[in-house]
Amino acid sequence: MKLNDEGIKLPQKAKTVEKKELEIPDYFLDALKTSPKALEAFDKFSLSQKKEYVFWISEAKRVETRNERMKTAISWIEEGKKRNWKYEK
Repeated sequence: MKLNDEGIKLPQKAKTVEKKELEIPDYFLDALKTSPKALEAFDKFSLSQKKEYVFWISEAKRVETRNERMKTAISWIEEGKKRNWKYEK
């Protein structure tokens, strides 16, 4: 309380801004590279949009499910659609 009464302030801590890196699995990158249009559109997505696709594909437990999701994702990305495009207004 004494510091507040005297008007003494502590120096502010320096803010650190770290560049966020998204680790994209190799199998997803390989699938994206099969379609140049999808790769270009995916590169233009924001970090959160990319994260949604990567999480959706990588959370699949079975390889068959993951492959189906990648096919679907590639077709949606080619059209420039975000992961949850159906729910946008």
